[in-house]
Amino acid sequence: MSGICTLTSKKKKPFINEKKFFEHYAYGVCKIFVLCNVIGGKFTENIETTEIKYFSLDEIPDNLAEEKSNVEQIRMCFKAIEDENWQTQFDWKITT
Repeated sequence: MSGICTLTSKKKKPFINEKKFFEHYAYGVCKIFVLCNVIGGKFTENIETTEIKYFSLDEIPDNLAEEKSNVEQIRMCFKAIEDENWQTQFDWKITT
């Protein structure tokens, strides 16, 4: 847990991502990105996250842990914030 308290925004639908990012993983990765508003708390360093920072689209860090979030996903989140008619994005195909 990061120590940050948030509430999800009801205005934006999530971006759901399920891809194999690195071939050495034996399993797929399902990610759900949800727009949240910080309502309190204080960041606490933990085994998964050593720091948090806010940044603009032009300031995306180049030291991302790509297995968690990549530049393409972050850009899509910025697009979602700007688009009043954003629809949930799914990047997998359902087969029957």
